[in-house]
Amino acid sequence: MAGASLTFDDGSGPTTLQPYPDAGADAGHRFRNWIPFPESARATDNALADGRLYTFDFRVGYGASFELPGLPRAVAGDVIRLMHHLEGGGFVDLDTADANAATYTDCQLAPGTKPELVATRDDPNDPRYTLRLSLISMDSTPAPLLCEYAG
Repeated sequence: MAGASLTFDDGSGPTTLQPYPDAGADAGHRFRNWIPFPESARATDNALADGRLYTFDFRVGYGASFELPGLPRAVAGDVIRLMHHLEGGGFVDLDTADANAATYTDCQLAPGTKPELVATRDDPNDPRYTLRLSLISMDSTPAPLLCEYAG
């Protein structure tokens, strides 16, 4: 199966998850609702004399929120392991399979966020789930996390 993927290793060996397209969808195996954002550890204060805002960046970073849609019941155990792995400070690697072949390594949960698993198809014979994540890159050379699908 080609397409976007998320890979993690929680000690059980590398595990890869992919978004699944809905039946008849043109989107293929793509992350959905990709929204990049800046993420920094920053101190700010306003000067008493002139009121100007001054900042000091301890760390500058980037992240993205996105979804893995259409996950079948067969991978639910892997998804739960991934959620536990991320909540424990674990890292994942992303392959967007986008127009730029962007990949991001050493990503972890953005501060103040949790993975969210929601049921998206209430069919007892074929339930599907969507996993929502907000991740930041811990790469030593930070760059925005972009994902651009053509068409």
